[in-house]
Amino acid sequence: MPDIWKLFRRNATAVAEETPAAAVEPCGVFQDILARNNRALELIAEIEEALVTKDNPDPGRLAGAIGELARDVVCMVDGLNALSKEKFPQLPSIVAGIDERIRCALEARLNPRSEESGGPPALPDLLHHISPLHLVDPEDPDFKPESCRTLHDVTHFSHEKAIYFFVKVTSGLHVQAKRTVDLVAGIPILAQISDMGGGLKPDLKKATPEDILSVPFRPLLKGMISMKWPDPPPVDARGFLGMMAHAATVPDEQIRRMGERSFGVVSRNYTNFAIRLGYHFSMVDSYAGESVSENYIRFFFKGGGAALDRRLRRIRLVAEILRRMGFRVFQKDDLIDSILARRALEDLEARLEAIGKLTAYTKQLDMVLLNEPVTDMYIEQFVNQHLRFTRTGGS
Repeated sequence: MPDIWKLFRRNATAVAEETPAAAVEPCGVFQDILARNNRALELIAEIEEALVTKDNPDPGRLAGAIGELARDVVCMVDGLNALSKEKFPQLPSIVAGIDERIRCALEARLNPRSEESGGPPALPDLLHHISPLHLVDPEDPDFKPESCRTLHDVTHFSHEKAIYFFVKVTSGLHVQAKRTVDLVAGIPILAQISDMGGGLKPDLKKATPEDILSVPFRPLLKGMISMKWPDPPPVDARGFLGMMAHAATVPDEQIRRMGERSFGVVSRNYTNFAIRLGYHFSMVDSYAGESVSENYIRFFFKGGGAALDRRLRRIRLVAEILRRMGFRVFQKDDLIDSILARRALEDLEARLEAIGKLTAYTKQLDMVLLNEPVTDMYIEQFVNQHLRFTRTGGS
């Protein structure tokens, strides 16, 4: 085994020693999970870029990045089990299994003689165990540890469940309990907000925009409010028939969830807002404070009611707009998972506002994206009208 493998394999003691001392209380554990999730997404993007765009990526740097990612994933799982009082004891062994498959793939590449035939696997094959995201909707019955097939799956699962258990631990109630308040903001989203501390004015029965104290949620909501939300768009016959055909294939469980409320978790510097709009689901997760190294936005988008070709055009539209905003974008079929990190507060707030605008802009837009030129037109329209900050010092 080459010495380079030492960059990837670390014993459990070393991993444990990397857990911050602050991570002994729920708040410290949760903050550590957020930080590691942020870093893990950046590492996944770095690894994906190296394997897809470079013919001969540096094996030492590659193994080092994979090692860092593996350590962050292990610490996220440990943190989740600490928050949940060991509700997911099977997760460490699931991670170990993914770890072993990655180890074998990387070893075969670094030591071609171990391959009996066919030569070493291409480096992009490593991505099969790292970057694809199979777990999407936290409300899906299959959103469980056994469904985790990649490190990206594990980070997404750990992050979403950590939010649930942190709210449960700190409030002493289920996340859908009476301490949540309705959001009243003049937008066509039925939403409830749960405050982890400092995100809303105290003692509210309903939350209006003036009641929002959360630094990242304020600009996100501002962007949503500033837009004229579209009425159902005119659709051509083909688009209507495609929508009807797609609707006929939607499981009853998904149709039931279409009527559920959106839900937000906020604190003074953090927000996680899960938005349900018809057939599609999106999520904005952000920490915004004075420390540039801790600031990030994660934006997740899935689904739609139109035929597949039009859903894919909307995904291309959203992905292209996010890239122009400086996001690293993971894209597969009608799913987007993106991350932007280490930005100054003012810069982050501008992008959160743009995400709010994009949420309104893309509502039912898939119905009218009948071809690629039309999709390009809508991309440029949004960029020209709403991304002015990209010309004044943004990315």
